[in-house]
Amino acid sequence: MTRTMVGSPVRKSSRPMPDHVHDRAWIDEHAQEYRGKWVLVCGGQLIAADHDIRSIIARVPRDMYPDALVTYIATEEEERQIVL
Repeated sequence: MTRTMVGSPVRKSSRPMPDHVHDRAWIDEHAQEYRGKWVLVCGGQLIAADHDIRSIIARVPRDMYPDALVTYIATEEEERQIVL
């Protein structure tokens, strides 16, 4: 039996992929302050941080920062866990 997954079509964007070098540098520098939180960083600056990603999504419209990097900064305990 063959199964076919139906999803949205692949679209090619004319926009170049964002370069998150400055955003990742900001995260590396400030990770200790934001452990256990979701952060939205754009242009090397913190835009929003919260324990709940839904709160960030509700507060910051995606079209304001289309190239932003959104990531979770794990707690020290989470980093020590082994995930299989």
